Order: sequence, then structure tokens, then C-alpha cells
Amino acid sequence: MNTPFHGPATRLRGVNLGGWLVLEKWMTPSLFEGLAATDETTWCAELGAAAPDRLRAHWDSFITRDDFAWLAGLGINAVRIPLGHWIFGPPYPYHAKYGSDPHPFVGGGIEVEDVRLECPECRHDDVAEIARYKAEFAWGKLGKPLIVDDTAFCIDSLSGFPGPYAAYVFYTIGNEGILRLTDGKRRDAHFETAIAYADSSGIRVFRGVLPGRIVEPRGREGFGYDPIFEWNGRTLAEIPLDEKSRISHRALALRELHGWLLVEGHL
Repeated sequence: MNTPFHGPATRLRGVNLGGWLVLEKWMTPSLFEGLAATDETTWCAELGAAAPDRLRAHWDSFITRDDFAWLAGLGINAVRIPLGHWIFGPPYPYHAKYGSDPHPFVGGGIEVEDVRLECPECRHDDVAEIARYKAEFAWGKLGKPLIVDDTAFCIDSLSGFPGPYAAYVFYTIGNEGILRLTDGKRRDAHFETAIAYADSSGIRVFRGVLPGRIVEPRGREGFGYDPIFEWNGRTLAEIPLDEKSRISHRALALRELHGWLLVEGHL
């Protein structure tokens, strides 16, 4: 493909980037030469301790930022990137092919240090702007790559209230107060988390939104508004912590951040 094409802005022009973050023997046969492995699972199990370095070298070179720039220049505005089920780290389902190692894939990721720092919060209706402000403050104090977040709980029929003031409202009127305020009204609502990443090049914000609705309290897990927020038939207080950690608004924002870090070569 050498001729750019540009259609209407709403039309998707996409390509599949297979063989990059999930190894497929038919797409990258050279990686499987001399091995009995037939897929990525058996490839990692067979190579053992040598797998992480070889995977890293493949990830860093098979597709690069220059490739994305070339695709964009041709009018491509969407890409499909298959990801392994292990991409967000263990625990992931065990398979007999793993042998004695329950998590044979490279861990990847970055080390995160929990730093206690009092960050002043600006007053704003958009959690992204609050997170951005806190990230700018923290960068000025720490001077090293960091993330901060902020979360809102928004009720559609109340014009987004309580929004970023969710914590104050919860400790003031609690879930009973929210139920009274929404009595007789539509109870559509959503959680939104904004994660701001700061480094020497600037600040970038990643959002995660979990839609749902307000219901009568159910469940014993979680905290805050969890017992009255229903998602997909269950309240967050009815969802085990490990599952909630995968589907939550914060998890969605972290996945956006993770994808960006991968593309930018930080992972």
C-alpha cells in the first residue's frame, strides 16, 4: 500500500496489527525456528527464562512509532492490536502447557512507588482538570514521572451532581441522601476516573467511565456508593474485589494509560 486515501472523517480506515503483542507462528515463523512450540503459550513454556528477553526484543522492533506515523500518513485512522490475556499481569488462567511455572509470560510493566504527598485540589467540574492540576503540582515537587487520579460520581438527572465532590457529599448525606434526592427521578449514573501522567515532556490525561444506575442498597463488598450503584445487573458491592478491579472506571483509565505507555515505548 503506497497510495494515501482520505474519506469522510466519520469513516474508519483500519488495519490489524497481528503478530506483535501476541505471537502467531504463521506471521512470525522466524521466532519459532528450531522450536517445537506452535503458539505463544508453548513458545514461552519451551524457552523458559529466555522468553522475556526475546519477547521484549520482538515487541520493541516488530512495530514502532514510525510504523504508526506511516499508517497515519496513508489515511489509516484505526488499528486493531490483539493482546494476550496475560497483558495486565497475573493471576491469569492456568493452562497445562505452562508446565511448572504458573505465569511463564514476561511480567512487563513498570515499578510504581507510593509517595505520600498532599496535593491541593483545584475546584472544577471536570475531574480531568483536577487530575491535571494535581499532576502539575506533584511534578513540581518530585520531578520524576508520576501518576495521580481523581474520581467523580455523576447522576444524570441531577446535572452530574455530585461529580468531583462525591467524597464530600457521601460523608455529608451518604447513600440515603442520594436515594432521597433521586426518588421519582431517572437514576442513570456513572463513575468517571481521570488519571494524569506527568513527565518531562508534559502532562497527559486518561479517562475511564463506568455507566450504571442507582438502586436500593445491595451487597457487602466495596465502599462508598458501591452498594447503590448497579452495573450489568449487580451493584459494585456485590462484585468481588478482584473482578471489580478489572471492570472499574479506574481500571478502564489505567488500561488507556497502559496502552499509551506501550505505544510510546515506556514499557
